[in-house]
Amino acid sequence: MIYGLILKESHPHWGWLSSQMIGWFGAAILFFIVFIVVESRISQPMINLTMFKNPHFVGTVMVALALGAGIYSYNTYLTALMQNYMGLFCARCRCSTVND
Repeated sequence: MIYGLILKESHPHWGWLSSQMIGWFGAAILFFIVFIVVESRISQPMINLTMFKNPHFVGTVMVALALGAGIYSYNTYLTALMQNYMGLFCARCRCSTVND
């Protein structure tokens, strides 16, 4: 999936629903399913899949994912705000976010 996103970045004329992107996302889903099947059948898996039956674990993972997405979004929009509306240069934006 990451490789598909990297290719999308280097080919901006590809649409999200182009055959190339659908192929990469389809391959990512296929490999994820194969990973789950293999991990569920071996004696010593890399990830113990029974942890996902515990609602506390799943809730913790979801909260961590939401916090990570929120922090990433905050940094993206804060940089855009500082550069586009406050008129700061890129290097000054970095210094402002580090020193505050």
